[in-house]
Amino acid sequence: MSDELQKTPRFRPENSQRFPSINVQRAIERARELYKVANIHAVPLSVAAKGWGFSEKSSSVGSTVAAVKAYGLIDDGGNGLARKVQLTERGLQIIKDFREISPDRDLLIREAALTPPLHKDFFDSYNGSLPPSDEAFRAELILSRGFQEEAADEFMRLYKTTFSFAKLNEMPTDSETNISNSDAPASIGLPATPAPQQTNSVGPNMPEMINLGENDVKVLLDGKKLRVTAYVDKKGLKRLFKVLKANAPLLEDDDDDANEEDEDPLS
Repeated sequence: MSDELQKTPRFRPENSQRFPSINVQRAIERARELYKVANIHAVPLSVAAKGWGFSEKSSSVGSTVAAVKAYGLIDDGGNGLARKVQLTERGLQIIKDFREISPDRDLLIREAALTPPLHKDFFDSYNGSLPPSDEAFRAELILSRGFQEEAADEFMRLYKTTFSFAKLNEMPTDSETNISNSDAPASIGLPATPAPQQTNSVGPNMPEMINLGENDVKVLLDGKKLRVTAYVDKKGLKRLFKVLKANAPLLEDDDDDANEEDEDPLS
């Protein structure tokens, strides 16, 4: 081998080319494995490695920490032997929500999926959709963003899997919501605000205002009923039905209507 080849510097991706080494579904699984050995506590990397099935000195430990942290599911601190990892509030809320259908968990997963800056960049660039073709996707990564070919193929695979699992195609885009890329879990909607006469509010967090651009929906929990204010066009109407259906479990059946056989308009 020539000296020239021996001295070729190793390619190091720029920050704009870095992305998690696992998809968001796998990252959630890793967070769940960490919870089994650490619960809510900060633990040394050796404990985390054991929970993930790695040896303490395995290079996979560092890459796993970096990937799960990139989705905002864990935090770390310290150096060397003193370095510890701990689940974030977002990570805990996702893995401890065992409901079969949970709009709250779905929103947190979508937030996690868009926490890596490169993910958010592509989500915004294509207005909440995937690139029109794999060829176009790959060409942009290599020609416009300076990706190496193998890295481009790997990012495409991971991003598409994350996009599908998090159902990002069902999520409002930047023109409809404000989503930050902070390390802490972001919030897509505001917590439910009880009506002035409401004193006891129960149930999962509901979005108070879902900003649909020209379509606005406001939902308040008022006793045993929902108070809804909506300003929508035909496109926004579909989303309004989704919002109402997602919040329907918060309401108690009225005894007078319990035996009615009319079709549920939200079904």
